[in-house]
Amino acid sequence: MAVTTVPYAAPATQPEIAATATTTIEQITVEVRNGSGITGLAAKLRDKLKEAGFTVSRIGDARVRVDTTVVIDLTDGQAPNALSKLTELAEGSAGLAPEGEPASQADILIIIGKGGVPTN
Repeated sequence: MAVTTVPYAAPATQPEIAATATTTIEQITVEVRNGSGITGLAAKLRDKLKEAGFTVSRIGDARVRVDTTVVIDLTDGQAPNALSKLTELAEGSAGLAPEGEPASQADILIIIGKGGVPTN
């Protein structure tokens, strides 16, 4: 009796990740708070983010002063591309909200540090 060997054929494509696993830039709301103490930085960053396609829902002053700009993901990891782009645009780093800073209703909160807003 002859045995026929059939090679295993891997699926042609990987299964798609559910649409809710990531969120596009256009779907993200961003709140910008000025934690630097320098007037006008939140408005400058808002304008820069809008030019890049983000929706800035609110700007204002942070309750807490920070040394460096921090970008806080409030989506439970559902917007990694937006978080990366916002971190780049704000020249900050991803992190947690400083103790004493109020919660935000936005998807991502940016608190501008004393280093200010990049001009490019």
